[in-house]
Amino acid sequence: MKKKLIIIIVVVVLLLAIGAGVFFIFFYGKDKEPEAIEPDQLFEFEVGKIMTYIGKDSNAKSKKTKYVQCTPIISYADEETLQVLEKKKSLITSEIEKYFNNRKESQIVRMRGKNVEDGKDRIEIDLEQKIKDVLGDSGKKVYRVVLLGFVIN
Repeated sequence: MKKKLIIIIVVVVLLLAIGAGVFFIFFYGKDKEPEAIEPDQLFEFEVGKIMTYIGKDSNAKSKKTKYVQCTPIISYADEETLQVLEKKKSLITSEIEKYFNNRKESQIVRMRGKNVEDGKDRIEIDLEQKIKDVLGDSGKKVYRVVLLGFVIN
């Protein structure tokens, strides 16, 4: 009789331990969401004026070479990110130029101005992701990329 009672107590304790473990995993084991960045806490980094050629459309009537001109502004959340941005400025510029070089005028026109989320267009979202990839861990602090003076000539 005592053995049955001990076995029942051990089983109950094991079930409680398993239940507590499952509860802990579901409610406390999840990765925490990154802190939301408030727009008033942001700093801005100007990459500089970029002018790069874009691909020609196959059905384009004009023989002129087209280019994109813009000034990317990167919004970021802390002072440490500024040092990384300054170190990797040439890589960022190169990635932006490659982005435009690999697209045709019609693609850029289609992607520009389409609000996808939070007032960002497809080009800004793509460039934001490319910049985050270049920055690595510091890219988590990048909030937004805005293209000022965007012109296709």
